[in-house]
Amino acid sequence: MVIIGQVEPGGYLYMCFKASDFGSVYVRFPYQDSTFYPVGKSFSVFMARCRPDPESDA
Repeated sequence: MVIIGQVEPGGYLYMCFKASDFGSVYVRFPYQDSTFYPVGKSFSVFMARCRPDPESDA
């Protein structure tokens, strides 16, 4: 697992590089829980589930 982002409050996004689960994205809140929660089978699937950032210029 490699950290690829941060989520509020105090969580991190991880991408899996294990051959059987390559590219899957998980979220984990290390100071609250040791469980990795799946949020998408790929980064593009994860991004499709995300809400747009209202503060961005896009």
